[in-house]
Amino acid sequence: MPRGEVFAIAGRHRNIFPVRLPEKAPAITAEQIAGGEVAIRWGLTTHTWGLSADIYRGDQPDFALGDETRIARTELGGHVDRAALPPGEHHYAVVFSNGHLRSEPVRVKVMVTAGEVSQRGL
Repeated sequence: MPRGEVFAIAGRHRNIFPVRLPEKAPAITAEQIAGGEVAIRWGLTTHTWGLSADIYRGDQPDFALGDETRIARTELGGHVDRAALPPGEHHYAVVFSNGHLRSEPVRVKVMVTAGEVSQRGL
């Protein structure tokens, strides 16, 4: 490494062999935070460490996953959707990947309101 410095990306797992996808999808939660933003969380566990997660948002429960609905990719244990969403029901899907394989989508919906917030995983 140049000048003895370490360059790393937070959450990036370096391994010769790909990390296995979990047999059972992790539980995902979604909750509204200040300004109508939504925090989607699944946490870093032994089942998700080293995987990347693609986060998608749609307005219907079974929306299609694609480049137009993908809002982020992360290797951390969650993501905050910074879009100030209008009140109503919003749907998210998270797909985990080890670089070679992708999991089935895990879906969650959140009701964004001006005051009270409710959440429910699907």
